[in-house]
Amino acid sequence: VPGIAWSKSGLRQINRGLIHGPNGAISHFERSWDVEDQWINSMSHAALVLIHRHLGNSQDEIKNMRELEKLGGWESVDPSWIDAINRGLIDSEPV
Repeated sequence: VPGIAWSKSGLRQINRGLIHGPNGAISHFERSWDVEDQWINSMSHAALVLIHRHLGNSQDEIKNMRELEKLGGWESVDPSWIDAINRGLIDSEPV
């Protein structure tokens, strides 16, 4: 499955409130690496940074932030993607 498909399904899982486990968002983003299209890797690492920050997993947040920085940092990620991930995380929280 192409990396972009895993990224899209990762966002869908966030919106469904499925973060952990083999079918959760984290797993999907961890499968979305693409050797040819590094921008997909930036999107995935950004999503993982935001997810781990949201969950309070600082070690995993830092690990993914380092990888994101190698790929150009936050500037390499479309702001609408960052907004979509953040909105999904907020909306998936129990009220």
